[in-house]
Amino acid sequence: MAPSGEIGVGQTGGITAQHEFTAYGPSHWAVLAVFVVGAVWLVRLGRRQSEQQSRRFGRVLGAVTAVIYAGVLVYGLVPFDVRWSMPLQLTDLATVVTAYALWSQKHWAYAVTYYWGLVLSAQALISPALTGPDFPHYRFLAFWAIHLVVVSTAIYLTWGRGMRPRWRSYRVVLAVTLAWVAITMTFNTIAGSNYGFLNGKPSTPSLLDVMGPWPWYLVVAATLVFTVWAAMTWPWERLRQAGPMDTSGALPVNHHADHPGFSGVMAAVCGVVFLLMGRKNARLAADLAGVTEDDHVVDIGCGPGTAVRLAARRGARATGVDPSSMFLRIARAVTPKSANVTWVEGTAENIPLRNESATVLWSLATVHHWQDVTAGLREAHRVLAPGGRLLAIERQSEPGATGFASHGWTRQQAESFAAQCHAAGFSDAVIESNDAGRRAVWVVRARRP
Repeated sequence: MAPSGEIGVGQTGGITAQHEFTAYGPSHWAVLAVFVVGAVWLVRLGRRQSEQQSRRFGRVLGAVTAVIYAGVLVYGLVPFDVRWSMPLQLTDLATVVTAYALWSQKHWAYAVTYYWGLVLSAQALISPALTGPDFPHYRFLAFWAIHLVVVSTAIYLTWGRGMRPRWRSYRVVLAVTLAWVAITMTFNTIAGSNYGFLNGKPSTPSLLDVMGPWPWYLVVAATLVFTVWAAMTWPWERLRQAGPMDTSGALPVNHHADHPGFSGVMAAVCGVVFLLMGRKNARLAADLAGVTEDDHVVDIGCGPGTAVRLAARRGARATGVDPSSMFLRIARAVTPKSANVTWVEGTAENIPLRNESATVLWSLATVHHWQDVTAGLREAHRVLAPGGRLLAIERQSEPGATGFASHGWTRQQAESFAAQCHAAGFSDAVIESNDAGRRAVWVVRARRP
């Protein structure tokens, strides 16, 4: 678990360069400059991306990372030496997990990338364990490519895409790290190797030099690293528990919960009218959620089913839930029988679906009608599978608005809903101002860990 960076597989071989790499020489400073500029760009990019754009970008960058690592792995096998050719450095595992985190944006993979990248791999930027030829030698490029992509991915997913570590994440990464230490130390003892610098300090200067002799420096390093990881978790958990802001005195997010709903002739008339509305909200929701054929989309308060049919056209399995039997009757009448769609009568507080059966759950312009937001979010958390996406869209309204103009949210109400998402166990809640056609809307997105 060496804090100092290492190349991973492939410690030998390659063409001969004229100059040796020197820490804090010109090439090192150039790498640090590239890292700073790239990290800032990634954060800005991540904050502008929709869910679909983020998924596409992550898969491209994840695939590129996997290809780079495969090249490093193959190169390290020639000539093969068990002492340095095995993919047992922490950097090896971190790079593989980083590629998967980018590809899938699974929370566990993100958590490993966050802790390992920002503490362990980041040490390579400060005290690089790189000996040999300088730029543009293969070993120089491979070393920095691997370490920079791990650290930069942790920054991108955290401050660009709004993913956050949890105490559960901390415990999982702690267990994974200790398992790696046990396996790698055993292998080192048998093979006479020193992967991860677990059986001896690196030959280049590092923080391990001030932590005492072996094996005591391992105890000191582990205590320091695990404490830093805890410190990196605590602020995010405090923010999650406190919520984005104090909403005392504000309108509740369901300020039209007293609406009796639609039935009879009024439901039939409104259902036909709603068929002509909501298409822009539906497109925005599908784009932001990144709906694909792998998804099961649940629409709470689906009305006549505009957004449900759009999700089905994008290849997803879709379920529309609404308390109005008339709305559902209209939805069935206008939906092709070949569509992969199910209609069920229910409410946000009582969703008649199995546990963890959905990957996307959205509510478009209907949360302000929910009877009980706490119960509704509890149900959403139950129905969504781990990693599932929650999305709510409401038109932007002004404080004090009345009549039809009040059917939406103020900024404060959007903040309040995000806070309630956190309290209900969702993570990575973000609030966005967006446009659905010519209408400004608030979007709140969150994930089920």
